Amino acid sequence: MTVAAPLPPERAAALACLCLLAGYFDVRFRIVPNALVAGGAAAGLALWAAESGAAGLGAWGCGLLAGLGLLLPLFAAGHAGGGDCKFLAAVGALGGAAFALQALAIGAALGAAGGVAALARAGRLRGAAARTAGLLAGLSAASLGAEVSVPYAAWLAAGAAVTAFLRLWGWWW
Repeated sequence: MTVAAPLPPERAAALACLCLLAGYFDVRFRIVPNALVAGGAAAGLALWAAESGAAGLGAWGCGLLAGLGLLLPLFAAGHAGGGDCKFLAAVGALGGAAFALQALAIGAALGAAGGVAALARAGRLRGAAARTAGLLAGLSAASLGAEVSVPYAAWLAAGAAVTAFLRLWGWWW
């Protein structure tokens, strides 16, 4: 088993700025601005190229596509927003493909916990559990009604921050 290396300071700083701003916009306005994710992806391109030349460009492209591809099926099914997909693509562009996967794993766990808390706070946890059972039984999501909105990019940003911290201390694969 190899330990994933921590992010270089420049990419870590850019990732921190991206995560803080995306989290703020997603919680406050329920949108992740295109200019923000484009800036994050462009910063990743410049930093990877400066660090590793042509190999860095390949790593940047793989990270960008991995981040986008990981959430694209959920977007197509209507379970994630376009801003969430673009944000994870920018995270991948800065951190790399494995980083995007790790950030998604942690962000999904945090988002699920946050979603359950939001449903409980709204008094809709029991109904959501029944609808989830219906989904698992094969009923269509459209027939089950909408639930409480969760700012998923904010949870993904938290997942990216936790991933960066874990890598800093060598606590990840």
